[in-house]
Amino acid sequence: MGISDRKQREREHRRKTILAAASRRLLSAGVESTTMADIAEEAELSKAALYLYFRSKEALIYALLHSILGAFRDRIVGAADVAVAGDARIRAMRGAYVSVYNEFSDYLQLFQYLDYRTHGADDDTSGAWDCFHVIDEIKEALVRVLEQGQRDGSLRPGFDPRRTAEMQVHMVEGFLQRVAARDRFIRERSTFSPEALVEQMFDMIEFYLTTQP
Repeated sequence: MGISDRKQREREHRRKTILAAASRRLLSAGVESTTMADIAEEAELSKAALYLYFRSKEALIYALLHSILGAFRDRIVGAADVAVAGDARIRAMRGAYVSVYNEFSDYLQLFQYLDYRTHGADDDTSGAWDCFHVIDEIKEALVRVLEQGQRDGSLRPGFDPRRTAEMQVHMVEGFLQRVAARDRFIRERSTFSPEALVEQMFDMIEFYLTTQP
């Protein structure tokens, strides 16, 4: 391994270390209360060294969200690729979404940052758009699954796959974020668990997609 390759690996390792430290501090203290100095301390770096990797807290948060979204995409799209028929692929994607919620519910609250900070964001300068491009990849995979399901007859005809995928991606994302943010409230004041509500949402989506007119 050459010197340049080793330096690149070291840089990637340090970047992953910073993102892991940022996620710990952001989850424990919250986005607004966390500073770059806090993240540097968590990562055991100087503040100057941290800025060599990320020019701002916003850029760091977007990089973290992009990394998490990439893991979500790989799991959800990968699950769909294993199944054959359209309805089976929908159920596989559902299972992947549920596993993402169960495993990463704490992180889902960070995604509110995309909604609160990106109004009017410039496509050329904001890391938010890198995150939205990953969401678009999930949406495009869902479009292909819906189209296949209509072709093979496992999903009902009559709905627009692209519009349905657009609606479903936004609805699922928003619902999972809301349930994750209100986890304690739901557990203490509802007769249903957050996990049961998530399953009910997917039951409703599946009913819409599979029930013949």
